[in-house]
Amino acid sequence: MSELEGGSLKSSLDKAEAKKNYFKIRHKNRHWKYPLAAPTIPELRSYGYDESDSEVIVDVITEMIDTTTKMRRGERILRLNISSYLVQHWEGMLPHYKEFTDAMAEYRHTIEYHRDDEFRFSLHGPLPREVLDLVQEALRQTHFYNLAFSGEGIVDVGYIDFISKCVASDTRLKELVLLDVRFEPGDIDIFCQAVNSHDSLRQLLFNPISFESHEENFHEIMSKLKSKSLENIVIRHDLFSGLRPADMDFLVSNPSLKLLKFEGKRNPFSEDDFVIMQDALRNNKTLSKLSFVFLTVPNNFYLGCLVPLVFDRTSLNSAYESNHHCVLELFSRDINGWNTKQINTGNEMWNRKKKIYTILSSRNMNRRNAAHFESDDISIKHIPQILSILKPFSEHALYNEDYDTRDEHEVTPLSIAYEILRDWKMPELYSYLNLVDD
Repeated sequence: MSELEGGSLKSSLDKAEAKKNYFKIRHKNRHWKYPLAAPTIPELRSYGYDESDSEVIVDVITEMIDTTTKMRRGERILRLNISSYLVQHWEGMLPHYKEFTDAMAEYRHTIEYHRDDEFRFSLHGPLPREVLDLVQEALRQTHFYNLAFSGEGIVDVGYIDFISKCVASDTRLKELVLLDVRFEPGDIDIFCQAVNSHDSLRQLLFNPISFESHEENFHEIMSKLKSKSLENIVIRHDLFSGLRPADMDFLVSNPSLKLLKFEGKRNPFSEDDFVIMQDALRNNKTLSKLSFVFLTVPNNFYLGCLVPLVFDRTSLNSAYESNHHCVLELFSRDINGWNTKQINTGNEMWNRKKKIYTILSSRNMNRRNAAHFESDDISIKHIPQILSILKPFSEHALYNEDYDTRDEHEVTPLSIAYEILRDWKMPELYSYLNLVDD
């Protein structure tokens, strides 16, 4: 039996085993009923909670009871959630957490049978240590495709260690989300080790914070995150500003990375930061999408700072050497009618030709191509390649010289070709003619 056939047989046996276990659980628990009584509002009032808080706790526990029952009966639930809102202070909650996590451990049969990438577990902390231990044991047995953890701004010593152990034990994990989770000294090494050594983790979304220095946290994580499997990284960055050259080394340190996305209410980057990104992108051949989602930035920021990351139009030579495989994704809207997909779509060769044509057509408006050819030190050997670009792209010039007034121009290929042949002095050609005259 070949290795391929052996793998196929094992997969079929695994599916058959998962199906058997799943229907066995469904049959066993078809009449399962939640064994604990839910607290009442008068009972909670007796513990000192006011009317409003008591209602919230009852709602939380009622939802937990419903979810626990569905897990026991093998119903398909894509989103499982444990929240600490108010209830972490009530000792009577611990038995309900125990029922929930026991049901999670058994729920692995439902996940293994359906094999759906959408199965997600989220935890909103902080929670008592006893509850975290219950959750960690359940996650050791039940592997979700997506794990999400939130610290909600309160320090819980050992929380990052707990998260890292959950990540390491979940061999099926593909997406990890960390929101407002505080990193204490030593936590970053633990966290990065768990991420870097994980074979199936493909996406990471995080906004690391700490009491000491949000800024240093960000830079340290960027320097130590070196995963061979991560494809998408989303960074919410309202707590840092600026880049260091070493931060962008992370594009090289993560060879599988395809998407790098920055999200936030404000733009934290300076023009110097974009120069750092541009230099890193020139040598990166894996990142296919660089995304910026800012809520408060002027249009000239997008056009003046972001576009050069993938299109340096200083000269034809610089345009030729730009990164042509990475697509810019901006804040889900056109800027003055201009969309970045117009300069980076399709394959790498198409992007390069499109950018070169953009420069030729915009300069053709004022017959400036010839002068630039001489200053750019363009050789006559490039003429055939330049002329071959003209016809396919002649109907779509992307913009004129003014960043603030982007228009589409229609420039016929003959117009640009005529300008080049008429005005360019072609040093090699003239040198050749001098030899003929002699």
